[in-house]
Amino acid sequence: MATTARQGRSEYQFIFVPWFWQAEYEKKTLNAVELNAEEIAYQKNFSLSTGQMLWRRQKIEELGSPQTFQREYPATAEEAFAIDQPGALWNRQIIQTNRRHAGSVPDLKRVVVAVDPATRKGEQNNETGIIVAGLGADGHAYILEDVSGHYTPSEWAGHVIAAYARHRADVVVAEVNQGGDMVEQTLRAFDSQISFKAVFASRGKVTRAEPIAAFDARGWVHHVGIFPALEDQMCHFDPRLITHSPDRVDARVWALTELLLNHKSPSSPLIWGG
Repeated sequence: MATTARQGRSEYQFIFVPWFWQAEYEKKTLNAVELNAEEIAYQKNFSLSTGQMLWRRQKIEELGSPQTFQREYPATAEEAFAIDQPGALWNRQIIQTNRRHAGSVPDLKRVVVAVDPATRKGEQNNETGIIVAGLGADGHAYILEDVSGHYTPSEWAGHVIAAYARHRADVVVAEVNQGGDMVEQTLRAFDSQISFKAVFASRGKVTRAEPIAAFDARGWVHHVGIFPALEDQMCHFDPRLITHSPDRVDARVWALTELLLNHKSPSSPLIWGG
C-alpha cells in the first residue's frame, strides 16, 4: 500500500517522516565536536544540528553499521524503501565490509577525478557522474568523494575542477562518447593546466563494470565514508535489468579502471575493448 501511494497510484497520500524530525533524537553538546567528512556532508545535506549528528554517531555505533542505521532511521523515502536488487553486481554487505574511515587511508600514490557527463540538465535527465578515487600505497583503491548531480556543463566543469584542486588529483578522466572534444574544452575553460585523459566506451556498461565489481568482491576497493546515492545505484546494478544510465556507477568504474587496470598515456583516448 505504501509503495502504490508513493507512486501516486492509490487513494491514500504518502507521507514520510525522517528521523531528524523527532525532537528526542538529539544530544546536548557542551564542547566543540569534530565531524568527519561523511558527517559534514550528511549534516549539510539535511541541515542538521551538531547534537543531531552526535545522536546519529552514537546510534550507528550501537547498531553496528551505517547501513543498519539507514534502514532503522531513514532520512529519505528512498532510504526507507532501499533494498538490494537480487543479481546486482554489488551488495551492501561487501560495501560495508570494505568501508574505511578517513584516518585509516594510507598514503595515496595517484588520485583521479572521473567524469561521466550528462548531455542535458534536468531532473528527468541523467546526472553527471563525478567520482574522486585514489590508489593507496597498499595497492588498494579508495573512493574519496562523490560530487555527482544534475548540472549544466559549466556547473559540472566547476565541480570537477574544484575536486581536482581539493584532492590534488593527478588527472581528470572523462568519458567522451557523447561530448567529444567539448568535454575537454569545457574543463579547460576553467583551468587550462589540468591533466586530462579522454576515455571512449566501445563496449557496454556491464562489460566495463564486471572486472571492477570483482575487485570490490576481493576487498581491494574501499569507500571512505558513506555515499548513499552511489551505493544505491551500485546495489541496483543488475546486468539483466538495466534500463537507464547509472552515471555515478559509470564514473566510479572509469576512476577504478584508471587506477587498477590502466597505465596508458593521456595523450590519446583510451578505447575499451576491440
